[in-house]
Amino acid sequence: MGQQRHSELLAGSQKYSASTGLLPDFVVYSGGAYKPAPADFLEDTTDGSYAYNSCRTPWRITTDYLMTGDNRALNQLNQMNSWIKGKVNSNPGAVKDGYKLNGSIIGSYNSGAFFAPFGVSAMTSSSNQTWLNSVWTYTAGSSSEGYYEDSIKLFSLLVMSGNWWTY
Repeated sequence: MGQQRHSELLAGSQKYSASTGLLPDFVVYSGGAYKPAPADFLEDTTDGSYAYNSCRTPWRITTDYLMTGDNRALNQLNQMNSWIKGKVNSNPGAVKDGYKLNGSIIGSYNSGAFFAPFGVSAMTSSSNQTWLNSVWTYTAGSSSEGYYEDSIKLFSLLVMSGNWWTY
């Protein structure tokens, strides 16, 4: 996806997640704008929510920011950090595996695919250090869940620890 389209997508998402900064699993381009996909667009009823595809976005977008310094998504990342810290009272063990874009919970499980990427997004500001430390400790001590979740936890830990390469 080109940088311009990426920026348009992030900017357009603010209309649907103004209080959370969350991105949906899938988007559609309709009426000249990007919108959350309808239920069952590609995979599930959660296609327009923050679920098992978009849970990776805090890790991915923040890693881009850390590598390039491109701050176009920084406000959204900061908003997402503020929202999740408040939502779970700074307890990564309370992060659920799914949210509507307005922040209401749709998941019921505490998955590393969701809590670990929030640790990476905490790296955008030193004011998030306590939250970052909590997510690091919780992720590093978490049990194995399965290939998908454990891969996301590993990638997130690599970035949080600084043990990743910039190309």
